[in-house]
Order: sequence, then structure tokens, then C-alpha cells
Amino acid sequence: MNLKSLINEILAAKMADSPIFLVKLLFKEDKKSIEIFLDGDIGVSIEDCTAVSRDLRFHLTEAGVELDLYDITVSSPGIEQSLVIPRQFPKNMGRTFDITTKQNEKMSGILVSCNETELNLEITEGKGKLKTVTEKSIPFSEINEAKIVLSFK
Repeated sequence: MNLKSLINEILAAKMADSPIFLVKLLFKEDKKSIEIFLDGDIGVSIEDCTAVSRDLRFHLTEAGVELDLYDITVSSPGIEQSLVIPRQFPKNMGRTFDITTKQNEKMSGILVSCNETELNLEITEGKGKLKTVTEKSIPFSEINEAKIVLSFK
């Protein structure tokens, strides 16, 4: 079994039936760098990342992997990163998103609902008496990028 598969297997076992889940695993063999990005149904804490990191290191050591050869980082993706899996969206209900579809259509709206296959945005266009509000359903399979719009109000 290759190292990436082993890490995926260890993480899947660690996070089974957990509110914490894997978002992305970046494995850079040339730099001997492994980056693991986690999220959670109600967020992910530093303690969560630390616990996953310790468990991963323990199991990799048991499997005979020389950890001194690798730089392993476990963290959350950060608010500026695009959401990449459907499980990341429910906790962000009510937030404004900038969405780019695979057809390069760009839109901005408030996330009003989502399920395992699609999300629904409330899109406001125009101002004053010309203002219109529509709801648009977008299948996750059609989304190229979905970023939370940061508001400092």
C-alpha cells in the first residue's frame, strides 16, 4: 500500500462517525510534504487537528513509516479557501457566497439551503424599486469554486 492510501485509510478510521472530516490531502513526494485539511460539522479546533495529527503519527510509526523524512501538517483549510465538499456547506447557512460554475458563470448570493447534491442561493439583483430576489439551485457537480464572502460589518 502506498503512503497516500495508508494515510487515507488511517484518517477514515479515525474520523468514522465523527463530526470531523477530511477536506483535502495534499501529498508532495518531491518535497516530502503532507498537508491534511480538516473541517467539522460545527467547525474544527486546534485540539481536533492536534488529536488527528498525533493519531496519524502513531499509526504511521506502527506501519514502519520513517516520520523524520516527512513534514506533516494538519490544519483547517481557512476561511479564504473554496469549500470543496457538500458537507462543508450546512454550517455556513445564511452566509454570502461567490460561486463560479464549471461553465464559468459567476454569481453571488446567500446560502439558504443545501442537501447532499445541491445548494440554493438567494440572489439579489438591482436596487430600490428595481430590486429582484430570486432563488437558484446549483448542483454541487456543476460548481468549480465556492468561496465565502467575508463581511466586516
